[in-house]
Amino acid sequence: MIGGARHIIFPAFLFFGTMAFGQPADFVFASYKIRPVPSNGTINVEARVQLQGRIPYIKDFGQIESVQWFIGKKEIAAKSERLKDIVTFSQIPASGEARAVYSIKVASGFPKGSNPDSLHFVGGPDFVYISEGLFLGLNGAEAGRVDVQWELPPGWILGLGRTGRQTFKETQERFWVAGRLKHATKLKIEGARLQLAIFNPGSSLDITRIERSIASVFRYAWRHIGPLPGTDFGLAVFPRGSLSLPGWTRWTSILVDNVTNASPHEILHLWMNNSSPAWFREGVLEYMSRKLQIYVGILNDAALQVWLKAGLTARAELVAKAGDLKSLEESSAEIDRGSGQGVDIYALMPALAYKLDKEIQRHSPGQKLDDVFIAVCRKRHQPVDILALIEDLSGYDPHPLFNKYFYAKIENAEELLK
Repeated sequence: MIGGARHIIFPAFLFFGTMAFGQPADFVFASYKIRPVPSNGTINVEARVQLQGRIPYIKDFGQIESVQWFIGKKEIAAKSERLKDIVTFSQIPASGEARAVYSIKVASGFPKGSNPDSLHFVGGPDFVYISEGLFLGLNGAEAGRVDVQWELPPGWILGLGRTGRQTFKETQERFWVAGRLKHATKLKIEGARLQLAIFNPGSSLDITRIERSIASVFRYAWRHIGPLPGTDFGLAVFPRGSLSLPGWTRWTSILVDNVTNASPHEILHLWMNNSSPAWFREGVLEYMSRKLQIYVGILNDAALQVWLKAGLTARAELVAKAGDLKSLEESSAEIDRGSGQGVDIYALMPALAYKLDKEIQRHSPGQKLDDVFIAVCRKRHQPVDILALIEDLSGYDPHPLFNKYFYAKIENAEELLK
């Protein structure tokens, strides 16, 4: 539902550029032991760092509880200073090895209705989730190598993320998920590797079927939209209803709690051009995720029709309750501003995408909305005039359709399915 990569914001108070200290390529500037402590809702970290004349910092989002610095076995009185979401440290020797021992408080569970981008450290008795931050870094050394080790409670598994050597930048570009997993595996799909971590999804769900469905959706997108820039991806399946949204994607990692419906949508977000407006990157993407499931044999045309009608019913019920009828243009703009939940985009826009798809095929046999979707995704981060692109690719002018159903408020949404 929420998708796409964001730009990593590293501190710029003393930026020397990225690496390499004049050190060998395999030089490790920091090593971490990470210990989740479910009983007191913290993540404890011991970091050993080669200082190299750079400023140490922790991106903690205001959730650090304590920190101690040591040179050898002697504790030193380091000075800390907050800069928005980051704590920086001074009065530390400029070179040599130092050890920092610190504790981060985790939020208890995923608050309902919360913005996923505001959730950085979340935990519970059976899991911990980290989206960004946690690892102590050196300013300007983000491309440098670090070593990551986890010391997990009994029965816990590291589901997303990996131990061992990696760049500091990599620690910030993935979700980290550990806990009491029902299933954890690594799938090799085309030219990529996908970590799959499944908490208990409910007794009615077949783990093998989940694994095959996710692999087939990922493989189809890789082959037809094109290879992604990266090679390592992750998807964690939480128990239904445990997340604040059915699913979201950030960087190369995905979280879902509705594996059947949310996973295809979130997987497609890995390819989505996030410069496109919400009506396309969410609403058209939702429709295309259902078509993709038809292509790989998970759904059929009849199921697509049932789903589209259910969306119209849900939207009508919400409008009747709220008494607020918006145009799709207004709903899309609200999502882009971060001021709306965009029910119309997820419930109604797929029906308009269906109508648009049929009109393109009627006007130009052999052409489909799929061609437009792929073309927009392949442009990655470039802004695209999508309506102009539709006409360029298919010869069909979508403006009359959009004037009637996108810019104006739709009184009779059933027309979209005719």
